[in-house]
Amino acid sequence: MESTKTKRAVLLDLANGGDGHPGPWIEKRTLRRPGQEDKAVYAAHLPCSDGKEIIIAAHDGSLDLCQTILHITETGAKPANPDSTPEEREAYYKAWHEAMPAPEDCGRIITDLSQLDKA
Repeated sequence: MESTKTKRAVLLDLANGGDGHPGPWIEKRTLRRPGQEDKAVYAAHLPCSDGKEIIIAAHDGSLDLCQTILHITETGAKPANPDSTPEEREAYYKAWHEAMPAPEDCGRIITDLSQLDKA
């Protein structure tokens, strides 16, 4: 039986014009600690064919690392063209970075970075 979270992901995918098979996505969470300002932290969600998902949290909660994880899963971690110039590599990086979907804020509040990889 599918979880409520999985059903929600399927419905969101369909609502966004997809085929009902949700792809990888990034969740934005709020890190709240006493005496400190709230901070946005991120976790990458990778759906599996069995209806479960793998959650990968950046060690520092950074959006950049989560986006890199999703990019690697989509491209198969192909290395950069060794003949490309640094400018071409930077343009490639910028293009795929900008093409990433915006992180979804589900309103989750955590108090410790170790909670990032928990559903």
